[in-house]
Amino acid sequence: MHDSGKVTKQTEFKPGDKVRVSVKTKFTKSNQAQFSNDTYTIESVKGNNILLDNGKTYKPYSLIKSKGTENLSPKISVLQKAEQEQRQERKVKQEGIQINQEPRQMITRSQAKKLSNNKV
Repeated sequence: MHDSGKVTKQTEFKPGDKVRVSVKTKFTKSNQAQFSNDTYTIESVKGNNILLDNGKTYKPYSLIKSKGTENLSPKISVLQKAEQEQRQERKVKQEGIQINQEPRQMITRSQAKKLSNNKV
């Protein structure tokens, strides 16, 4: 306890620990990543402020200890890729576009008149 009467809590983080930073925002979906793919090393701990090797300070609640030293792959996982493809297919279906259908060619008015005159 300090002289001011405030109780301070010791953080579980120590210099040299590997951590990941929270990337969660107010509108983050629960199936999205909650913490960064990159791991950072703690350089110093001053009270409730933790300085990382990227030069930024964070609060303990926005960090999580990393179990490994490797960075997670920033590549899209197979599941995420499948979800993206499904979203695209649904969008295409909503728009009424057939995938095998060739795109229509744009023609000018004069070309359209010639076509209509030839048909009559």
